[in-house]
Amino acid sequence: MSDETESPSCLDELVEKATEKSKEGEFLKLAKTKLLQLADAVKQEEDKYLDAYEGFSKEWEEQNKKVARIKCHLDDCFPDWKECLKESVCKDVIQYLWSLKEKIKAESGPAKICLDQANADFNLATNQLEAWKTISAWIKARLEYNKKLIDEICTLDNCEDRLFALYIFYFELLPSHKKLKYDPKSLELHETNPEKAYCEDCCQDCPDEPVISCCGFPWLIDPEQYNCKVARLYECWRDAGVAQVMAQCKFDQVAANQQEYDEKSSEVAKRDSARKALRKKDKCNPCAEDSETEAQDDCKEPETTD
Repeated sequence: MSDETESPSCLDELVEKATEKSKEGEFLKLAKTKLLQLADAVKQEEDKYLDAYEGFSKEWEEQNKKVARIKCHLDDCFPDWKECLKESVCKDVIQYLWSLKEKIKAESGPAKICLDQANADFNLATNQLEAWKTISAWIKARLEYNKKLIDEICTLDNCEDRLFALYIFYFELLPSHKKLKYDPKSLELHETNPEKAYCEDCCQDCPDEPVISCCGFPWLIDPEQYNCKVARLYECWRDAGVAQVMAQCKFDQVAANQQEYDEKSSEVAKRDSARKALRKKDKCNPCAEDSETEAQDDCKEPETTD
């Protein structure tokens, strides 16, 4: 991958486009700087990832065999594992958190909800982009994390927390493991989003579908596709940043309106506003300002001449 051809890479093309749009707001200026830094970082990472790719793939395949054996073992020990998870983890943990989140939403205004979502989307896009920038370190850490989960499940097999192995396997290990070898044709819903698969009543009879966005965290992608993948992720990050700026502006306007309302809705403020409005209405007020002289003249009795 270090032997570069003369044709520009995907990131080089984005750098060129960003240069042509040098004055599109404060965020886009920052985004251009980030893009230049990202292009340099990816150039350094490409060779590192190419060297590590085969080893990562081999380790994933070995873990995949262990995951398959664990699943068979858990299915034999707990044939009713789906109902078990639904009546415990879903009911006491996941659905409680969902209800709490809905309560918070109900107590927030639309602008605040929109801003919170925009902030969450931008933070996610930022984390994803940073992860792909150092894909070798990220995948290595994920494989090590999965190995620890496999070892933990094995230690729980004959202890009082043996049912806890179901949670570790279906809510932690399986999603993490499957997302490292992304294949939308083979992934099932419970393998990527167990909360949705097991805890939403409306999805009990739904077909299994993969739930991974185009801007997901690193998986074992072909090294030749790495540069272009990061380029697309950068565009996701940039668009999320623009959306965040817009949501912040709307929220600030709502906050400004709320502040103005609070200031003007007090009894003292309403009395003062009413006084000013009525003075303006009373054009014949002899105490009016000089600027209202013309209006006062309209109210005077016409002068009579002999």
